[in-house]
Amino acid sequence: PSVARVDVTPATLALATREVATLTAQARDAAGAALSRTITWASDNPQVASVSPAGVVTAIAPGTTAIGATADGVRGSVTVT
Repeated sequence: PSVARVDVTPATLALATREVATLTAQARDAAGAALSRTITWASDNPQVASVSPAGVVTAIAPGTTAIGATADGVRGSVTVT
């Protein structure tokens, strides 16, 4: 089955500078069933928060950014403030 969505947990994240948190992501098909897919993580603004290949987010500076999790070209994201 193909990926219909990527769920990222938690849905929102508030971090102070230098705080760290771990996100998880799950690819799902159109029926909501979990799929085993490789997740690629990326920060829309790495000057505000970075993310490791394992989904570990580090707050770099005050601001807001989105952290995206992509599987088979489908992206889910969470807002980090």
